Amino acid sequence: MKLTLPAVGGPPADGAESRRQTATVLVVDDEVAIRDLLLEYLQVWDYGAVPAPSGVEALNLARRLKPDLIILDVGMLPMSGLDVLVAQGAASFELW
Repeated sequence: MKLTLPAVGGPPADGAESRRQTATVLVVDDEVAIRDLLLEYLQVWDYGAVPAPSGVEALNLARRLKPDLIILDVGMLPMSGLDVLVAQGAASFELW
């Protein structure tokens, strides 16, 4: 699967003004090391990365923040990433 985020972050080109608008990415993973790695990578490119350690917290944050992208761990317990999709209502997500 290939995912392309909107070109709203990253280092500006020579002579270019830095961009102010950022996409919000909700990173949902129960493993701290993986979640932190994704957050760090996204923040380097100036995306507004928001962590969520569980499916329940992801649902609360998604409803409140309306992120541009959600990265879900499908292997979380007790609520997997797929359970989050069902609970949120897959119709509210743009799926590829």
